[in-house]
Parts: sequence; C-alpha cells; structure tokens
Amino acid sequence: MRSLRRIPQDRTRGIFAALEELAALSDPTTNSNVKTMKGDWRGCLRIRIGSYRAIFQLADDPLAGSEADPVDKLLLITVLVVGPRGNIYKR
Repeated sequence: MRSLRRIPQDRTRGIFAALEELAALSDPTTNSNVKTMKGDWRGCLRIRIGSYRAIFQLADDPLAGSEADPVDKLLLITVLVVGPRGNIYKR
C-alpha cells in the first residue's frame, strides 16, 4: 500500500498491530476506536490508531454459502487508505 511507505516504520508496526486486533474480533464494529463514516465515505468505517486513521470496508466471506454456520464464516476487511488524521478524509 503506497500510503504506508510515507509513514515511519515504528508507526506502521502499530497500525498493523491495530488492524490484526481488529481482524481477531468477531464484530470489528464493537471496537471503541471504530466509527462509521459519512458523506463521501458512506459505507466505510475508520479506526483511530493514535494520530493516524485507517479507512476500511467490511464484507461477508464471498466463498461461504448462505447455509454456512455463522461461527465458521469469515469477515473480509479491506483497508482502503491509511494516513495522518488531517489528510485522510480527502479523496
């Protein structure tokens, strides 16, 4: 991801750690740092990671059938952009 190249390595480690924690949750929206986006970013969520933000989308596992056990279903997290708080929301 190109936007990560501009972020210092120590910060990127923290960002990846926060995203891994998010992925481990059965419902990422329960994390207190996750908020629903509005406006141009409608349909997306963002997670606050210190002074950085990651904007992402959630989707059900495209390979699981409709009769799959909810416990066995995966949740796909697609990170769209990562960056400093002030610049992240501009498209």
